[in-house]
Amino acid sequence: MFWYVTPEVRQRVGRRDFAMVVRGRNTTGNLIDVPAPGRDFSPEGLARHSEIIAAQAAALAENAEHDPAYDR
Repeated sequence: MFWYVTPEVRQRVGRRDFAMVVRGRNTTGNLIDVPAPGRDFSPEGLARHSEIIAAQAAALAENAEHDPAYDR
């Protein structure tokens, strides 16, 4: 899913969030810049994807009463 937002948007849940700039520059520091992938399924792109998914999962589970029932 893609969301188009301005750099002024800030993460309210979790410690960080990521964005790929499509126009202009991110000068606010509210979002971590993600470069466009060099090619499909590159090792660097897959590692970045795993990092983003882990950060998003942590944000979703931040106030959960129980640990997730699965491991990554």
